[in-house]
Amino acid sequence: MDGPLTTRTSVDNRKVMSDVEKARRKIDHELATLRQTELELLSRRNTLSSICALPPELLSLIFLHCVDDSFSQSHWIQITYVCRHWHNVAFSCPALWTRLSLVNAPWTTQMLKRSKHAPLYVSADLSWRTSTISPLEPLVEEVSRLRDVDLNLSRETAIQFVGRLTQPAPLLQSLQITIPPPNFYVTSRGENVQIPTQFLGGSAPALRRLRMTNFDLPWDSSVLQGLTELSLINVSVTARPTTHQLLNVLRNMPSLRTLTLEDALPISASGMEESVSMPSLQQLHVTGKSNECGQLLSYLAFPETAPVIHLGCSAVNEGLASIATFLAQKCTLPPGGRKRKETLQIQGSDDASITLLSGAFPSDGYPYHDLANLRLHLELSWSRRSSSLADILPFIFARLTFSSIRVIQIRQLDEMSARAWRTLLMNVPTVCTLDVECINPEGVSDLVHVLNPQWNPGVLLPGLEDLVLRNVGFNEDDEVFDFSDLHLRSLLDVEVLHDCIMSRINYGAPLNKLVITGCFNFGVISVYGLRLLQEVVPYVEWDGTDKAQPRSTDSREESVYEVEHEDYDDFDPFDIFDVMSDMDTYE
Repeated sequence: MDGPLTTRTSVDNRKVMSDVEKARRKIDHELATLRQTELELLSRRNTLSSICALPPELLSLIFLHCVDDSFSQSHWIQITYVCRHWHNVAFSCPALWTRLSLVNAPWTTQMLKRSKHAPLYVSADLSWRTSTISPLEPLVEEVSRLRDVDLNLSRETAIQFVGRLTQPAPLLQSLQITIPPPNFYVTSRGENVQIPTQFLGGSAPALRRLRMTNFDLPWDSSVLQGLTELSLINVSVTARPTTHQLLNVLRNMPSLRTLTLEDALPISASGMEESVSMPSLQQLHVTGKSNECGQLLSYLAFPETAPVIHLGCSAVNEGLASIATFLAQKCTLPPGGRKRKETLQIQGSDDASITLLSGAFPSDGYPYHDLANLRLHLELSWSRRSSSLADILPFIFARLTFSSIRVIQIRQLDEMSARAWRTLLMNVPTVCTLDVECINPEGVSDLVHVLNPQWNPGVLLPGLEDLVLRNVGFNEDDEVFDFSDLHLRSLLDVEVLHDCIMSRINYGAPLNKLVITGCFNFGVISVYGLRLLQEVVPYVEWDGTDKAQPRSTDSREESVYEVEHEDYDDFDPFDIFDVMSDMDTYE
């Protein structure tokens, strides 16, 4: 009896379970139908909103602006999750998926799929990858779609990548590939990567910008044609072009606007070559030895209105002569340019380099912030063992004629000797403003001596109207002020300055304005000094600030000195340790 009854009970239980499962599946189906109906209703409801009333074409443009303004894909991709309409519009816009960062292989694959046949824009830093090309594999297969490529690659990855770019790139407009140093502390990059002769299949007709760092190119490559911007940085010595090869490359770029050649110039001179006309050139950046720079510049002919000429030359005295003629031309205003003031700023960060900037930037401004009006940027460096700043300055000044310069600014030059001052001022006859920032007080004393016609044959700077003195140390009673710890020597005596200006008046070259700012020890003698200087200068301006060192003390608590007198009673106290810190920075 137990066996048959147990069997019948099991069959009944399975039947009941089967009925329950069927009921559950039916309910689940009905719930899914309800959810789908709900989603459809919500979607229909969303279509009534104003944003969904926009045509897909206009909404796509808005999405593209989101991509342009976003600093990462994880931000703009959120637009695809807002609603079904936005999702469909985004997925049907190929241009939205064309900006590749190569951070994730599956994501890159999806981007390529969704971009369909649209041109690709690639920007990625893969320099940390030392030996794999896997993130770049999709690009190798899509060379025909590349429009803009900007890559930082390790040397090993670059060798594999450029070696496989053998297909034509008909849409490519900009190509930038850089091999950076291995790390912050290592500047040597090893051997350069050789670009193969079949690079891009020898066909990139739309290419307009080419920037390559630490690569060696074949100088007869067809990609070196029709460019508007060319930048080649650090070409191997054995791969440098001949003068003939480089000039032929430039002849094939009549619309070139920006040319950058850093350590990429011909090393040896060749025979006579015809000059190359560059009518569209706007910026020229050349770095190398001065004889290499001079050789190239002698063959270039471009409008005088080219705004920025940037030369970085490592030189000795003989090599500087090769660029003197060129610099003299670029320091001359073009016709009609005399209505604005040309400024020459001379900087020296150490005793083995100097920077000259020339242009129409404001006399009290920063030329680096006004590149549109900066016409010359010259950086010279030399070996300390072969030359010194005291030798280089007269050499440069004696070979240049700044006939159009109206303002001269001297910044951070520690070795302006009387000889250097005299040579410079003899070659800037049209200067009306001289702005001097002092590091070495002896240099300012030498300047005042040179400006005094009583001690020189003739009047230098006969048109000088304004003199600005910055950070100059004025002489005072040594028993009160001890500047020995600040290494200030040959401080300027206000009476010597007065005699210089008086002598210029007697010789018919009066000064109209004198500006004293941020100077040492002028506050103590301000009443006497201002009255004395106002006897010979109509307008004397002092900014009211002063830097001075009190009597030597062993206590920092006594190191604060405040300048006070009846006419200037609003000065802020200053700390001599701040002054000493400034001086250490200058040294």
